[in-house]
This record gives sequence, C-alpha cells and structure tokens, in this order.
Amino acid sequence: MEIKIKKIDCHQVDGSASDMISTYNVMQNNREFRITCRSNIFGRSFSLDGMDGTLYTNREDNMVHVQKVALGGGCGLIIDDEPIEGLSPLAIRAIILAEQNTETREITITIKRLEDGACHPVLLIDGTRKNIYCFSDIFPDIEGLR
Repeated sequence: MEIKIKKIDCHQVDGSASDMISTYNVMQNNREFRITCRSNIFGRSFSLDGMDGTLYTNREDNMVHVQKVALGGGCGLIIDDEPIEGLSPLAIRAIILAEQNTETREITITIKRLEDGACHPVLLIDGTRKNIYCFSDIFPDIEGLR
C-alpha cells in the first residue's frame, strides 16, 4: 500500500495569520482525494472536497468518516455520519503531521508486508526517509493493517 500526500495550497483567511486554510491531494489505491484543513484559534478541522461535513478517524472500524450536523425539529440535532471508502486514517494523520510542520510539502507512506505478515512502514517527508522506530508513535494504528 502506498499513500502520497502533497500540499497544493496554503493561504490566510482575511489576512489573519491565525486563520489558515491548507489543501492537500491524497493519492491512495489509485483514488484521489482533495482534503482541506482549516486551522484557527479554535482548533483544526478537515473536510473532503465536494462533500459537506467534517472528517474524523473512527478507531472502532479504523476508517475515515465524514460527519454532518444540522438543526432538527424541536431544537434537536440531526447527525449524519458515513465512512469514506478508500481513504486511510493514516492519510489524515499524515496531514496532521504536515500541518504541525508548516514546511512539509509532500509525504509518502509505503507499507510493505513481510513474509511473517508484519507491516514494514517507510515514511518519506519531502523526500527524506524518517526513522521507522518513531513511526508507530506518529501512526499508532499501523499494526492494525495486518
């Protein structure tokens, strides 16, 4: 498995350095996803181009989901939650890693399976291979790929 993530845009909202929007192209399993990350003083949120709602990773099914919240009748909320097929939680974590290091332009994650079934991850950030011993700290669910 290989995931390629490339930052394609980053700009300030209304000239405020504390409110930024970054856009990433994610290629995984011959599918392309465009993910937008908005960072401001209130936190960080992720959305998928062409869909309403916020992306999050669900640890129970190890999938990325999109959640939409709307006001319903009687002051209640209507919450619509659906999984995004083909998009790995590793991609979201890699985007978070890129956001934490504002200079990061491209991340490649390659997962190679060894004969014993174990996963051997390779992490490249802007073309530089990173130490594998810290990979599971960055991506704790890597063993779930067995």
